[in-house]
Amino acid sequence: MANIFGAAGTRMYRTGDLARWRSGVLEYMGRSDFQVKVRGFRIELGEIENALVAQPPVEQAAVIVHTAASAGEQLVAYVVGEGEINTDAFRIELGKALPSYMVPSVFLQLPQMPLNVNGKLDRKALPEPEIGTHAGEFVAPATRSRKSSLAYSGKFLAPPISASPLTSSKQAATHCSPPVSSPESRRR
Repeated sequence: MANIFGAAGTRMYRTGDLARWRSGVLEYMGRSDFQVKVRGFRIELGEIENALVAQPPVEQAAVIVHTAASAGEQLVAYVVGEGEINTDAFRIELGKALPSYMVPSVFLQLPQMPLNVNGKLDRKALPEPEIGTHAGEFVAPATRSRKSSLAYSGKFLAPPISASPLTSSKQAATHCSPPVSSPESRRR
């Protein structure tokens, strides 16, 4: 688009971000599209919805990002379709068409999508999903490097040792310090 602030003939890039200039401060208002950022990945929700609608039993689909205290940000898919929808089969089929970070963690089947007075999807009226701490199925690490990475990170993610009068500060500091890598482990 033409740059109204620059020299004649220069162009501006349209980002999809909404902002306003108020009292000398630029205020970020959100986005004009349905692009979101989940766990560091930029995701266009429309791509996921199109992949869902491409599945035979699905007639309509909507995807939102739901934030739960126990599980963090999760992609939630709402689908309308004939008969019972097999979510395990959906995950497999979506995994063929989309990167793994774009496959929703939760699928909810609805009899119909909630609409606003203009007949458009009312995303705010979609039912709240029940997301527990185990929204996805655990998959054990398959490679040697992933196993060692899991073992190493487990040392830091383990529940902390409760401080007691018998535990000295030196013992607590030793427990929290990272292990020193050996020359052998650096060669791997």
